[in-house]
Amino acid sequence: MKRILIDSGPLIALFDGSDNHHQPAKNFIKNNTAELVTSLASITETLYLLDFNRHAQLDFLDWVQKGAVTIAPIENSDLSRIRTPLLRNTRICQWILLTPALCI
Repeated sequence: MKRILIDSGPLIALFDGSDNHHQPAKNFIKNNTAELVTSLASITETLYLLDFNRHAQLDFLDWVQKGAVTIAPIENSDLSRIRTPLLRNTRICQWILLTPALCI
């Protein structure tokens, strides 16, 4: 099965009806047949940025708990793969630290 890495941006849009990308996010989820994969960091960020609406947070958690996304673990052994791009470019450093699943 095809797997797609999904970060917090589309997850937030999906559960925030006022987001400019809410409808495209809904359409994508409705038509998607691939397994969605994310990280605990993205789950945490999504919950944090949905903090304006407890119902949105709870709906998001219910959706995740029902298996809508697979939470990929980040293990100690993965840190060397995260570390390598950091050594090459300090600009990418902040982006990778916010979204470590993109390196795995």
